[in-house]
Amino acid sequence: MKTPSDLFDLVHSLSGSEKRYLKLKASFHAGPKQYLELWSILESQPQYDPDSLARIWEQQYSLSSLAVTKNYLYEFLLATLEQYHASKGKKLAILTLLRRVDILFDKTLYRQCGKLLQRARKLTLQIQSPRMELEILIWEYRILLSPKYQGELKRSMEDILAREAQLLQQLSLVNAARSMRFKVESGNAPDRSGYEEWQKKFEVDLPPGLVCEYYRACALYLRTKGRLTEAVTELKRELDLLESQIHLMTDKGFFSKYESCLETLIRTFHEMGDARAARQYLEKLNPTQLPKPLARYDHLLIKATVLYYTLLLAHLQIKEEPVNLRQALAEVESSEYLWQHDIRWHYIAPLLYSMAVSYRALGEYSPAIQKLSVFFSQTLLQERQRFFLDATWLFMILHYERGKLEIVETYHHSMRRRLRTGIHPEPADQYLLKLFGHLINSPSRDLLQHHFRAFRKKLLEMQIPLRKGVFDYIKWSGSFLHPKETLRND
Repeated sequence: MKTPSDLFDLVHSLSGSEKRYLKLKASFHAGPKQYLELWSILESQPQYDPDSLARIWEQQYSLSSLAVTKNYLYEFLLATLEQYHASKGKKLAILTLLRRVDILFDKTLYRQCGKLLQRARKLTLQIQSPRMELEILIWEYRILLSPKYQGELKRSMEDILAREAQLLQQLSLVNAARSMRFKVESGNAPDRSGYEEWQKKFEVDLPPGLVCEYYRACALYLRTKGRLTEAVTELKRELDLLESQIHLMTDKGFFSKYESCLETLIRTFHEMGDARAARQYLEKLNPTQLPKPLARYDHLLIKATVLYYTLLLAHLQIKEEPVNLRQALAEVESSEYLWQHDIRWHYIAPLLYSMAVSYRALGEYSPAIQKLSVFFSQTLLQERQRFFLDATWLFMILHYERGKLEIVETYHHSMRRRLRTGIHPEPADQYLLKLFGHLINSPSRDLLQHHFRAFRKKLLEMQIPLRKGVFDYIKWSGSFLHPKETLRND
């Protein structure tokens, strides 16, 4: 069931090329196009406002038609986006072929079904998707069992069932790898014996895609246990395997694994304090060095990611060489063209957040606050609420350190309301809310230190670590407990 803001979020998630394609398709439709006017209204709203939408709509149309038009626009956008992306991704192309097989099957045109299934299988082998290949086998199985089947397929039931057994085994291992990742990321990683027992499941011949899933799950487990050197070894194995499958890089899913592997290596070396090694892999992530030619839009997305990690790595040497952080910030500022293009906001938001943290680390509060103000000026999608909270906490920290308690108090009230309605807060949110309540009202430094100590203790006791890239609240609270240390942190 759709929530009221689903259509708004979908409209604001569209890229420039998607909008052009959608409007081109809409231009072929005859008759009134109320749905385009609804699209325009939603696009002009910085945040979803159903009351304002209803008032504007009622000026031209019957209010009773709004719900129907919203449903039509939502379905039009999804159907047209499906057409747009079908030519760009093999998975959607396979699904399109399977839908056609469904139509032809109902007409008992099995020979034509077989041709489409052959095309789908070739695409499936290119992306190494056991799940998709299993769908193809299911159709072949149905055709063979049909009473009107007359030998149109070049497959036997024995071949189909044998391959199905292999694919089901692979899918069970995919599930095991993803289950391990989920346990690790949710703070429920098994002990060493449980981990070693899990590894034994993978002592069989596996396709490259599944081997990559295994390496990544191993790396995440080892990182959680603080065994970073071993985690790097697993990630390097994954990277070597991905680079040996260079012919698969044209597939978006496989390329995403390559990009994600590089990012995880960079983060791991960052945690190890090895900026030099991290920069070697950051160079591999540079758009000009990637093993796949990028469209201009994808080039911008990767560039935003590279700049984000450039800032992150510059923090490692801030005490010895603050000039590196200044240079990194200058590079990001000179790339402001990134957010002048119609690039998806969730790629730019982490960059603005990181810039704010970086300026604060240099003691430059005005540009830090300015970057967060740009962050807040953008459309807030429902899925981005979590990141909005992170930015608001940082905004409050900046104003607290500048002595602007009246601003802190205003945002504290706002955050208290926000955490009560529609947001699933993390434990750190509740600790921060409580801490800021004390900071606003505590009269003495001794009392302040008591509250910071209690806050820091709570964070250190958390079973689930803070998310990657979030401001270091532990180090921040420690700076108040040890006054000789600088308030800046990385």
